[in-house]
Amino acid sequence: MNLQNETLSLATLVIDDKSTFNAIGVDVVLTDCVVKSSVPARALSIRATFVGGEFKANVQLNGFYWCEARIERVKFSGRYSNNRFGHLPEYGKKGAVESCDFSSATLLDCEFYDCNVDSLIYPVWPHLTILHPKQVLTELESHTVSPTIRDFFEILEYLDDDCDAIVRNVDSLGLSDDFPYTELRSLVSALPNLR
Repeated sequence: MNLQNETLSLATLVIDDKSTFNAIGVDVVLTDCVVKSSVPARALSIRATFVGGEFKANVQLNGFYWCEARIERVKFSGRYSNNRFGHLPEYGKKGAVESCDFSSATLLDCEFYDCNVDSLIYPVWPHLTILHPKQVLTELESHTVSPTIRDFFEILEYLDDDCDAIVRNVDSLGLSDDFPYTELRSLVSALPNLR
């Protein structure tokens, strides 16, 4: 698929050609459309304005950057690993994520940049949403936590300063059987930036 200079409404787009590079260009506007993708990230580029509708990842989308697309009120389903959403200056001025619904998606270490994190709907436990990660690190200093929990949050130190949120799926992290899940869940209640 190579979609350029189009305005579509209420359309269904199926992206399933793994043998070619599939592009939805910067001048494309999708309104209340459904996009079904069955291709890996290396075969996909989305730079469009996508308002309303749904994006369905029928195969896990690994390492995909949404930072050249403007996405508003889009519902996501499927599996997303190490995706970046929102605005990163090195990808231009267009990137944005606003009022999107990720509650039906599986998010594995997905990051959100330069966005209103309160406008987004996140998946529930076993997902752990960490809003304002650098602030969470500071908040953790005033809590007594086990070394295991402290190690769990160590990843936050390495995130870019402008990362507004990261969503991790606790079940997918391969944590040991003796991991203190109860302690982690109690922190979700204690810290306002954990969900």
